[in-house]
Amino acid sequence: MWENIVWVSNLKMGLSMAASLATMAGIIALFFTIKQYKQNAKNREIDVQMKKTDYDIKVLKHFSEGIIEQISEFKEKYKKETDVEEFKTLEEGVRKQEMAINIKLKLNIIDIFNKLEKEMLYITSGITHEQVLYNAIGSVTCRFMIDNFDIFERVTSERAPYDSLNKILKKWCVDKDIDHLVNQKTEIEKRIKRLENKQRKSFQDFE
Repeated sequence: MWENIVWVSNLKMGLSMAASLATMAGIIALFFTIKQYKQNAKNREIDVQMKKTDYDIKVLKHFSEGIIEQISEFKEKYKKETDVEEFKTLEEGVRKQEMAINIKLKLNIIDIFNKLEKEMLYITSGITHEQVLYNAIGSVTCRFMIDNFDIFERVTSERAPYDSLNKILKKWCVDKDIDHLVNQKTEIEKRIKRLENKQRKSFQDFE
């Protein structure tokens, strides 16, 4: 009888220890699973950041190898075209503004807008480090866009909305107080508002 009781007791103890060991093994396994998950998540984040860096380099390369040079050439040619007696003696008004716009069109400013729109799409899609690119190209982008907002406002339509460029224009050149634009901020906000109203009206015409 006592032998049976001892056997049962030993069996229960053995089962209890086995259950405890199984529980501990499960906990250890779960610990390593969680650790592996965190490591994988960290690796994924590293991969994402590295991919973003690749796109940062791509955008910066496009600017350094083409866009900045094209903007510089445009400015030089525009200055040459407008640094003539016929243009300088014109009174400020609609005629002079239209002449300036025609000169900019002749100098193919639309091509620069199109290239900027392509690069800004990288940024607005979230696949780059925006702050890095803002620090690197924000000033030149904003300066060019504000200097030529007269024609940008004219060419923007429902057929060429320049969505990404418009977003960057508002985010970089208005919301963020770039030093050389502080005094123009109110005027730019008004111009952008007029542009948005014009776009809404254009879309309503198709309804």
